[in-house]
Amino acid sequence: MKVITKLQDAVALALALCAGVAGATEPTAIKDFVRKTEFLSAKISPTGEFLAVAMPVEQQTMVGIIDLKNKKVSGHLRFADGEHVADFWWVGPKRIVASVAKSFGPLDQPGLTGELYGIDADGQNRRYLFGLRAPDRVGTKIKRNVFSEYASAYVVDPLVDEPEWALIVVIPWVYKGEEALSILQRINVYTGQRVRVTVVPGTFPLDAVSDRAGRPRFAYGSNRDGEIRLYAKANTSAGWSEVQHPGGLAQEVELHGATADGTSAYLTTGDARGRTCLYEYSFAKGSLVERQCTQDGAVGQPIFSFDDSTLIGLLDEAGKPEVKFLQAKHPDARLLQLMARSFPGQRVQVTSRTQDSSKFVVLVSSDRNPGDFYLVDRATKKAEYLLSRRSWIDPSAMAPVSAITYKTRDGATIHAYLTATAGDATRKAPLVLVPHGGPHGPRDFWEWEPWAQALASRGYAVLQPNFRGSGGYGYAHEFAGYRKWGTLMQDDLTDAVRWAIDQGIADPARICIMGGSYGGYSALMSATREPDLYRCAIGLAGAYDLVRQSEDSDTAEGRSGRNYLHKVLGDVATMRAQSPMTYVERLKIPVLIAHGTADERVPFSQAKQLRKALEKNKKTYEWLEYEDEEHGFWVDDNHEHFIIKALDFLDRHIGAGVSAAVPASAQTQ
Repeated sequence: MKVITKLQDAVALALALCAGVAGATEPTAIKDFVRKTEFLSAKISPTGEFLAVAMPVEQQTMVGIIDLKNKKVSGHLRFADGEHVADFWWVGPKRIVASVAKSFGPLDQPGLTGELYGIDADGQNRRYLFGLRAPDRVGTKIKRNVFSEYASAYVVDPLVDEPEWALIVVIPWVYKGEEALSILQRINVYTGQRVRVTVVPGTFPLDAVSDRAGRPRFAYGSNRDGEIRLYAKANTSAGWSEVQHPGGLAQEVELHGATADGTSAYLTTGDARGRTCLYEYSFAKGSLVERQCTQDGAVGQPIFSFDDSTLIGLLDEAGKPEVKFLQAKHPDARLLQLMARSFPGQRVQVTSRTQDSSKFVVLVSSDRNPGDFYLVDRATKKAEYLLSRRSWIDPSAMAPVSAITYKTRDGATIHAYLTATAGDATRKAPLVLVPHGGPHGPRDFWEWEPWAQALASRGYAVLQPNFRGSGGYGYAHEFAGYRKWGTLMQDDLTDAVRWAIDQGIADPARICIMGGSYGGYSALMSATREPDLYRCAIGLAGAYDLVRQSEDSDTAEGRSGRNYLHKVLGDVATMRAQSPMTYVERLKIPVLIAHGTADERVPFSQAKQLRKALEKNKKTYEWLEYEDEEHGFWVDDNHEHFIIKALDFLDRHIGAGVSAAVPASAQTQ
């Protein structure tokens, strides 16, 4: 434990991140539920000398690099407020390259800027490698390899066998002709010098994979009409050839990787029968081969051997995570099974490994454990504790989370998670329905979640459905929610509550709905669609007028954003018909509205417009305004204040002291 303590203390002291650890015997304070995660991810260097960790600091995400010999921080990379290290790669034994993203608050999904930075493990040689903000060579006699350009770049392959180079894709923002050109290039990770490798025609945006030698082998992208195309490159001398999609025209594709020897590539996509399938593309056969398919839900994430040569299993996270080994006797599969037995009841994920696979970092987490990082020695099969995501959380004091399913009124199966007070999921408890944000792409998982745990610690059962429109359950599940934000998706939420009542879990007289972003929208939309089902509603940063949202949100500033909003929201008539603002007069329950004044993703004007409508219709509401906060909470004190106020609001309307016999209208202030 001495090594563990030194490492944790070194990082905490050098980067000033930790604010103390709560005693295990003390009740968990609300501030401890909402404090920012200490460490988001951890990756070991190719030779095992360094550990790079991503961590939130104030309004940004930075990377710190730890020298594992002396357990001291050797370097770090951070940007301006609102800018984040989106991802990072060890491109050599002592250098990382990081991509940059911007966000408008924690509830917002950070958007990549297309910029790349490089830095050495000792903090030296920090270099802007690609992006718009590079110093332009125009007007100076100094020759530079990096200059400002209107394009985005993303790392395809870190090329760890070539420490000075990485493989990237460059996508111009301005292009000639009808189609964009995605250019695969090698970039010098010290100077920014680039060498063109190949061009994938007519694809925007793009993802590609390469073999162990760094040769691009498989790619996909879309044309300007949004039609996705697949391409394969048989060898280094051959050009790209289009691959026939099994379903005709691809709608969505997730590219997983190519085998080290370049014989196969793996991807997940839909087929002509509406299934979601994992495919292996055989370069020898020139065709896609089904490896695993599912008619209802996601097929699971593939698990490869540590040398990237063999598909050994699938991770199914539809409910509680489950690894299904396709080759259970493979040495790497046996090792993964051994680690799983060492941490019973928890999810064990390999996050990175050394170049020779002798050591690797695993993240161990569960419904009660926010996550711990361990360094595993393959030879000794011993795991050394490194860091915790939230070291102050005592897992034994947390509430368990059950993975459940329920049927909707039209026969669909929906997966959801129930966090029950003190592990009791059988009594009729006051229930809070918490729909996630997004809504398309994000989903809830079987994991430690701060809102659910905070509410459960104060006596509430929490239900989190992955309603149609959510990601992670197959493309048909996600597409089903398009243009049905206020209809089908709300029905899925209502059916979740009905299930909880029928199961005897929820007290039908003590149910509220609470959410942020799309969840905030749902809180008000569900309250107007089902005015007698809920006793209160809490909306944080919600969009309450979809027509104005499609016009005023920062999403609508670009062409791609406007196209996306039209695709998922529909026309003006559909948006108006699915806006809570249209139905304010139907509200019968008190609502709590919270919003940040600096929110650009869902402008503060949305909340003010709703408040005006509530006052006009003489509805009961409470108001929380957070100065300078964006889409969610950067400031922990504000987040704590919101949860405390939300709990007080819940206590007054569905808490233990509220009689089920008292009408909801009589319980308001």
